[in-house]
Amino acid sequence: MDKIEFDKMSGKNKKLYEALWKESDFSFGDVLEHTWYKNKFSSNSYSFSQASLLIDIFEIKGKYLFRKKYSMAISGSGGEDNKINTLHSSSLCALLHFYNVTEKNPLTIELKTHNNNDLPRKVKFTKSVFEFKSPVIGSPSNMDVVLSGVDVDSKENVVLFLESKFSEYLDAGKSSGISKDYLKNKYTEKLYKGLGELGLKTEDNKKNPDSKFDMVVKEGEKLFYIEGIKQMISHYCGIRNIIDGNYYDKEADEFRQTEIQDVVEGKIKNGAVVILGEIIFDFTDALKRRDEEKDAEKYEALKSRYAEKYKVLAEKMFNERCEQIHVLDKLLTYNEIFKNEKTSYNLPPRIKAFYYNNESD
Repeated sequence: MDKIEFDKMSGKNKKLYEALWKESDFSFGDVLEHTWYKNKFSSNSYSFSQASLLIDIFEIKGKYLFRKKYSMAISGSGGEDNKINTLHSSSLCALLHFYNVTEKNPLTIELKTHNNNDLPRKVKFTKSVFEFKSPVIGSPSNMDVVLSGVDVDSKENVVLFLESKFSEYLDAGKSSGISKDYLKNKYTEKLYKGLGELGLKTEDNKKNPDSKFDMVVKEGEKLFYIEGIKQMISHYCGIRNIIDGNYYDKEADEFRQTEIQDVVEGKIKNGAVVILGEIIFDFTDALKRRDEEKDAEKYEALKSRYAEKYKVLAEKMFNERCEQIHVLDKLLTYNEIFKNEKTSYNLPPRIKAFYYNNESD
């Protein structure tokens, strides 16, 4: 198979796939396949047929580094090894954009947090770690990518924890099956009890009412990506536990362990500024370019609604007053960072073409 059969697709994925790839000159070659979920054939999802092809497809030169970072990226507990080859995978998006952050190829980003007197912090990042595990309640919290670097002005070490989203934030609905232990945890109790400010409430989970709860919107509120709120609270809990001296990922391979030790032992335990945030892919420009104004408005509304809730949650986390943790005051987007022609960061041209070929300038 060497092309996406758009006429056989439906729903949200069809619009996004068409916006990015229907009129793109990106050549997939004979490397595509339909994705299978739960033994059910799906025509709404496409994957690269083999992980080993990613290096050739995207013309990646640093093969050794990419393979090591790929191994990291599939080491999470969410089945990333099955998902990462999917075209719209958030794990793939994070890997392709950040795998090559090194001393020789630094990525400089301006970050605005609640803890920096409303001034942007310019940080030069030189290392990336994927699927970083931190201790929470039950299974570990898996952070998509962690970047470490130095504040250009203050020379402080900075560690940035980023949750990556490709299209998940366009799925509006409840978050189910959250452990009730989070309602009593010292780092998350206040955050969950203050959900009303986000237009949310809790209710008992129908399957496990004694031990689990769900998050749903309050009556009269519009739906948004609630699962993202749950994930950010879990990540916050995990980072607080790391700062307390605990971290989960002690059974990793030697390369991964060395990278994690540098972040935890070399940076965080020595007082590095720790920043928590989220980065999403924005489809608005790509949809507008295809004259899909109605869909662009629909997805922009969902994105904006989630962005508003994120800002409220970020301020609540800031109000917890942990001096070492800073929280990004708004969602980052891949587009604003990697479409910037002025950045010196070397993003391979094929990766740039894959994600941004159909966007307006």
